[in-house]
Formats: sequence, structure tokens, C-alpha cells
Amino acid sequence: MDHLLGSVDLEASECIGGGRIRQVQISVDGKLKKVESRGGLFGGDVWVVTHGLLRGCVLIPVWHNIVGFAAMRGGKYDIKYHDLKYLLHQVFGNVYDAVRHTYHVLHDTYGITFQHGEKGQLQKALQALEEHNIVAAGLSSANAHKVSGKFVALAKQILKQIGTSPRDEKKRQARDLTVQLATIFDSLDRINPGAKRAISVATMNRLRERTFNIRCIEPHIIARRMILKSIIEEMELYLLGIFDFLNVIFSPSNDPIQMLRTRATRESIVQQLGFYNQHLVHFDVEPFIRTAEHVHGEIDDALFYLKHNQYAEAVDVLRRSWNSLKLRTVRTELEDIILKLTFMLFKPVRVRRDSCDNLIFRTRKQMRMLQDVDETGFKHPVTDDAIKQLEIATAFLVQKTADGCQQAKEALKQAAGLL
Repeated sequence: MDHLLGSVDLEASECIGGGRIRQVQISVDGKLKKVESRGGLFGGDVWVVTHGLLRGCVLIPVWHNIVGFAAMRGGKYDIKYHDLKYLLHQVFGNVYDAVRHTYHVLHDTYGITFQHGEKGQLQKALQALEEHNIVAAGLSSANAHKVSGKFVALAKQILKQIGTSPRDEKKRQARDLTVQLATIFDSLDRINPGAKRAISVATMNRLRERTFNIRCIEPHIIARRMILKSIIEEMELYLLGIFDFLNVIFSPSNDPIQMLRTRATRESIVQQLGFYNQHLVHFDVEPFIRTAEHVHGEIDDALFYLKHNQYAEAVDVLRRSWNSLKLRTVRTELEDIILKLTFMLFKPVRVRRDSCDNLIFRTRKQMRMLQDVDETGFKHPVTDDAIKQLEIATAFLVQKTADGCQQAKEALKQAAGLL
């Protein structure tokens, strides 16, 4: 029997995280496209595509393309000053990718500390500006030739940290001011230490404002991450509940067919399965939507067979669901391993041998879990291919190097994508 949850129209409030339905803008192959999505999940700025080829994909707004964080007032986005038609959303194939993106943004883009990312760059630029200010204080006609070379070197150093084409308005202003700092002369071709120091201070103020803005941005990204994690945890816990229920039915000490022949037990199982199916239709986020569709369809089939006293057939489809949920539990573990590798590879990269040993142990454990999965009746068996990817990941982890960990991470992502 074929089943498709996407054919069921639900109110946004019924789905996990609630929200509202609206068309939002994305970029596909360089072309702008609007997609119907459910957004405002748990009161945040996360969206999920509800229809079409991208159904289930997670969307996160790219605020800087509408002048971005200049629109932030009192720690909140105040977008009534901008036209939302210019707001683009970045597309993520699944919610796990979106969570990892929040970590990359904070660590690699902005820098969770002042040593790395944009905050680290701004700190280095500010240090160079302070040095420029000190040198400018001693500028005179007597040392102009010597100071000139120092000014050029410091300006290059500052521009290297700011960038030649910064996206942020404060950084663009700082860049333009830095260009003026590269020469010992003022706008009237005079040697003017006071003017240079004033420009240096103005540049520092622009970069300090940008640093402050980043500190305001970070709580929003952390809040977004918590929303994404809440979506994951709610769906994972629900599927784990179904898995635990089926574990009882297929316990080695039980005879599933005999259980179903007992009226009271059968009625209890039917009631519980019906409860699960009422909630599975609310799963609209990748990758959970795929598992939910399969399990929902199989539970429907099982309920049909039970209604017609076809117990062996009901057991077969429930066993298939049980095994598909085993794959789901493996994916949950693999996603956590991938996240641990993501942390290890943040700058400065620290690959510890004991950490690698732990990840090797966990990866091999998931390989054994996959070997126990019975894919009888699966339309698309995946365990063999997933195990091969985990073998590749393990081989790279054994190297205990940064490159090996990166290669292992890619192999683990391939394996997780199959499940």
C-alpha cells in the first residue's frame, strides 16, 4: 500500500513548533523563487518548506541582504524599516545541517572568542589601529619619510583584517577611513598628526560598533540553534517511543502473533498504534519526514490487517517498521558523532587521540547495529552502503589527524544521509 503524508493538509499550529504559513524567497541556481513554508517555529525565524521538491527542507533567513543588522533595535530585528521582499532564505536539506551551520557561523564566521572568526579579525585590526595612533602622535617633518612606510604597512595590515569588499556598512566605512591612513598627508597635502589620529580613532569606533553588533547577533543565532535542537529532540523522542513500543512486541520472550490473537492485548496495541499515527502526520521536517511517512504507512497497513484478523501480515509490516526505526536510532548517534568532529575541527584544530578512539568505538558500535537490521521488504535497502561508509570513516579516524577527521566526517555524513 502506498502512503504519502504530504497529501495531508495540516494547520501550521498542528505541526511541531507551530508557526504560520507564508511564501518566502530563496535562491535556486542563481534565480529567485518563492516557496510556501511554515515559519516562526517556536517563535523564532526558522522556516520549513511545506510543498514541492524542497518539502521538508529547513530555511534560515539571510538578514544581511536587507541591510541586515542595522535593522536591529533593542536586541530585536525591526524589519518594518525594510522591504521583506528582499529577504532571502538559505536552504538546508535537513535540520541537522541547519544546526551545524549555527556552530560554523559562531565559530568560523563571527568567532566564539576574540581569537577567531570576524571578532578575531576585528581585534587584530583594532590593535593595528592603536599602533597607528601611537606612530601618528610622533609624526613630524623630520621623520616623515620613515613614518610613511610604517603607515602603508599598518594600513595594509588593517585592510587585510577588514577586507577590501566588506558587506557590513560599519566595516565599509572603516575601510574607506583606513585608505586615508595609508598616507602621512591630510586632505590639504599637509603633514598633520592630529588629523591622522582623529581618522584612526574614527576607524576604531566603526570597528568597535561592528564588534558590538556581533555580540548582539550571537544571542539570536544561539536562540535559533535551540529552536532547531527542540525540533530534533521532539521528533527523535517521539520516534524512540514508537521504537520502544515495538521492542516490547518483538522481544525474544514474546510471540507477536500469539499476542495479537489475545483480544485485550490486540485492542491495546491497536489503540496505541492509532495514537502514534495521529502524531506522525505532524512530522514535516527532513530527515524525519521520510521515516514518518514509512512508519505511518506501515502502521496503517498493520491496522488494516488486524481489522481483518490477518495477524501474520500485521506482524510482517510492524517488524519492517521496527527495523526501519533501528536505522533511525543509528542516524541519531551518527549525527552526534559528526557534531563532535565538527567541534574538533574548529580553529585552532585540536585532534586528540583519546577523542578519536572514543569516536572509533562509537562508529564501530553503529556498524554492528546496522548488521542486525533485517531489511526484508524494504524497497531500498541501505545498510550495506551505510556500513561501507562507516568502514571508510573508521579507517580515517584511525589516522588521528585533522585531514583524517575531515574525511571521516564526510563519510559519516554520507552514511547518515542513507538512513
